[in-house]
Amino acid sequence: HDNTDDEIFENVSGLYDPFADLTPPDNPTPRTYMCLDTGTGRNRVTAALLLPGTYSSIDTRCNTQLAPGIYVINGGDLKINSQYAFTGTGVMFVLRNGAGITLNGGANVALTAPTVSQLASLGITDERLAGMLVFEDPESEGSQTSKINGNASTVLNGKIYLPKSVVELLGSAMVTSQ
Repeated sequence: HDNTDDEIFENVSGLYDPFADLTPPDNPTPRTYMCLDTGTGRNRVTAALLLPGTYSSIDTRCNTQLAPGIYVINGGDLKINSQYAFTGTGVMFVLRNGAGITLNGGANVALTAPTVSQLASLGITDERLAGMLVFEDPESEGSQTSKINGNASTVLNGKIYLPKSVVELLGSAMVTSQ
């Protein structure tokens, strides 16, 4: 508020939650985050290609590309560490059982939420989920550890819905959302 002309309204009642009746999408396929080495010598690359499914947590240890789809984080955290790229188009993260999200300074993050047609290809027909990048399950107890931190070069192209949690914005993160 000190650096903008935005108005802050405290203790407002009667607010409406347009997503309160949504059921979070699921993808029960069990998955594990793994970095793989490819190539040899100077052509050696360590990277991860993630597939949609349910992860107990994702803690990045290499550059990571995500295939389109639903990524359920069950109980752990989605943690994007500094010095790594984390990119995906048509992705949605569903946070369950206290899961949180942390983006650390120095990370190169470019994430885009699914469109109506991408959701339809997954059998999801509720168009209100289009553009949803992070959806916290309302049945989750929430997390107090969610942070967008430091000087991350971050593009979060979609909605972040956290009905039980808070997100702390720290440092000089350059965050955009469309």
